[in-house]
Amino acid sequence: MTHDPVGNDSDAAKEGVIAVKQGLSTVFGPAAKEFAEYLADKVRFHRYRSLEKILGKAVGPSGRTPKLPPLKFLVPFFEQASLEEEEDDVIIDIWAKLLADATNEFSSRHMIFLRLVREITSKEAQLLNALCYRYRGQPEGPGVWSTAEAPGAITESAIYNFLMAWVDNPSIDRKPPFAVRLIEKFEIPGVLIRSVSFYKGTRGAWPYEHADDDETSDRLSPLEHEYPNISFDILRGLNLIQQGVTDEVWYKDYMASVSYYELTPLGVEFFTLCNGSDRVKPPQGNFWSPKTGWQWQSSGTRQSSDLRTIRTSNRRPP
Repeated sequence: MTHDPVGNDSDAAKEGVIAVKQGLSTVFGPAAKEFAEYLADKVRFHRYRSLEKILGKAVGPSGRTPKLPPLKFLVPFFEQASLEEEEDDVIIDIWAKLLADATNEFSSRHMIFLRLVREITSKEAQLLNALCYRYRGQPEGPGVWSTAEAPGAITESAIYNFLMAWVDNPSIDRKPPFAVRLIEKFEIPGVLIRSVSFYKGTRGAWPYEHADDDETSDRLSPLEHEYPNISFDILRGLNLIQQGVTDEVWYKDYMASVSYYELTPLGVEFFTLCNGSDRVKPPQGNFWSPKTGWQWQSSGTRQSSDLRTIRTSNRRPP
């Protein structure tokens, strides 16, 4: 005889209903009793242990009585959250943070977040975190950066100013090639530079030639080697990131173009939900070398860069 862990009459289902009722009472107090009875009739708890973990993680600070979000949020929340694997701590944590945030001050954005969590796996959640924490840019001194700066961070006018400084300033250290310097300047939390093209020639007259000896500029970013294309496509399809490429930006006989991903405003909001803040501390010890490319390590010091302080927003290319 096959044991049905989902059927409404099974012992496991009854145990799941009891466990979820207790979890709701722990989070919301006596006010949740009536809702728990309603929920038990309407929702099939496919994996009630997952819900137990979510409710346990969603318990707010002592002294605060959470407010029950509306049924149009809670019913699909418990139905969808119960489908998650108990061992998938990455997604379980996001469900818990979504519930905790919705009990604080519910708004329509929580309905959107509900759909987003349902559509992603832990792989996409980890990729979103990597886009914000494993950036290669170098901030001007200590502090934190905000992912809210990511949307619209790369513009043609900014690339033009950077290119002009590179061409006209003979004192710039050119041992790290142009592409590396540009990445150090522009890849902030929430921005991933996929490739950099840097050529010398006559505008509109092919062929162009590489403007330096850099052999890395056309390679994919490290994260694109680690994560499958489908994960990037899923985040794009959910409007959490967007893909862009600048037009050819010319200064004198030099041309630069940048291909990139960046967080959307919705992506910033979702990242903030998942991490509790839009602020990101600078990583320690990320560096580039011609032999190994980009590397990350747990500790280290950043090198100063004479191109980091270039103003990149006011002067427009001709």
